[in-house]
Amino acid sequence: MWWGSQLVGELFDEEERVWFRYRPKTPSRFQVSRSLPVDDGATRYSGVFFSNLLPDGAQRERLARRLGVSEGNTIALLRAIGGDCAGALSIVPANEEPLSWAARFEPMTKEFLSEVQEKGVIAATIDAKLRLSLAGAQDKIPVVARGDDLWLPSGGAPSTHILKLPSRTYRGLCDNELFMLILARHAGLDAVTAKLVSLPHLHGQKALLVERYDRKDGERLHQEDMCQALGHPPSEKYEADGRPTLSAIIDVIRSSSMRALEDIEAIIRRQAFNCAAGNNDGHAKNVSMLREPEVRLAPAYDLVCTRSWDELSKDLALSVGGRKEAGFISPAAWRDEAKKSAVGPKRAVEIFEETIEAVKAGAKLAAEEAMEAGADGRAVRNALSKVEKQVRGAARQVSLDAKQRRP
Repeated sequence: MWWGSQLVGELFDEEERVWFRYRPKTPSRFQVSRSLPVDDGATRYSGVFFSNLLPDGAQRERLARRLGVSEGNTIALLRAIGGDCAGALSIVPANEEPLSWAARFEPMTKEFLSEVQEKGVIAATIDAKLRLSLAGAQDKIPVVARGDDLWLPSGGAPSTHILKLPSRTYRGLCDNELFMLILARHAGLDAVTAKLVSLPHLHGQKALLVERYDRKDGERLHQEDMCQALGHPPSEKYEADGRPTLSAIIDVIRSSSMRALEDIEAIIRRQAFNCAAGNNDGHAKNVSMLREPEVRLAPAYDLVCTRSWDELSKDLALSVGGRKEAGFISPAAWRDEAKKSAVGPKRAVEIFEETIEAVKAGAKLAAEEAMEAGADGRAVRNALSKVEKQVRGAARQVSLDAKQRRP
């Protein structure tokens, strides 16, 4: 396993499990994860971190079937697609070196997109001999954007953007996400930038092109999501699975970030935004830490108003003060959460109330901006109506709390 030009360790099978071991004398600056402290190579660590680099759910099933291996064969899956992962890592067979690869960019042809449409992203990228991996369940492709042209990175070349394809199950998903990213910035969040692009095979629909925060000036920047930082597999990304909680994430930020107070306030604002704007999918894999050039909370990404689809869960992925339903998250819930997280209760409530007001003030403007940028009006107006309903519920909780606390 390589971090840029540095060989930092190896993955191996033993006792029917995947393990990781650092190469002896690996410099401490190449610590792969908070959950994997650098040592002299004598310790074998669980390979859970690396399972989180792979696609989730049905995408992982398709990948395993395509390769003729089991879903649990993490090493075989990464051997096939681990050349360009999230962060700075390249997972390659022991006899290969990324520096020996001939970095190149393949045009994203109509034929490739047709194969994606026919066979799916996993099959199309493997057939094209591309070793690209992104976590998550959505169809998406790492690409290089040069002006209006999109290219497929090959031979170890780093991608610059993530191309999210329209969902067949959740129509308008890309339009919804663009609207939410714009709204997030209106609400004071540091969020990734994105735009809608037309592709030949989409029949009028558009894909979402998201700029990667873990790429800069042609270089990979290392990062880890909160499942990786806490040592949990991707199957435990939801609090309902009994694992990562908001307070545990805040503890990671407090112990790791070079600007801990600023980043703790940022994650509180992000969760307040999820409550006020109806994003119930803000799970642990949708929160990450950049590990270079300094350890910091990464920008917000994968923001969707999930309330736009009635069949999706009404519970928040991360509860606040033990409350799961966003419409019932009150200042009292934030005071309870603050006690668990050793955060100032007054400041936590202030951030919650500020975010509610910012979402309320910015929702219509964000919707207009999204539609001006090419988003489907029907999808955006649907998301806007859900956000407005959600933020009214949040404001009502603030009002009720104020009445209850009045002397």
